[in-house]
Amino acid sequence: MHYAVGIKTGTKVWAPGSALPPKPWAVAGDESPRACSAGPDNQPVTVKNLALSLPSSSAWRKTTWREGTSASLSSRFAAVLVRAAKKHIQASVPRDEEWLLIR
Repeated sequence: MHYAVGIKTGTKVWAPGSALPPKPWAVAGDESPRACSAGPDNQPVTVKNLALSLPSSSAWRKTTWREGTSASLSSRFAAVLVRAAKKHIQASVPRDEEWLLIR
């Protein structure tokens, strides 16, 4: 199982349903990939903006994980399938989808 804990709010991901940009291309005789244009309507988003865009009623669930000294410990969580967007231009294949847990 792969997981990440405590990522920064500025970390960029491809949101669910967003199309990944086309594979980078190289100029003849030059093996270095050139930046591909994902287009203004198809850009990675920060995890903070993704969390703020989730519907408040359906995406979030209240979870209680144990009893505390004076009350139960609980919080709201959302789980979203995303793809990491870091260095997506250099990747030869798209990254696997991973669960992002948001609190």
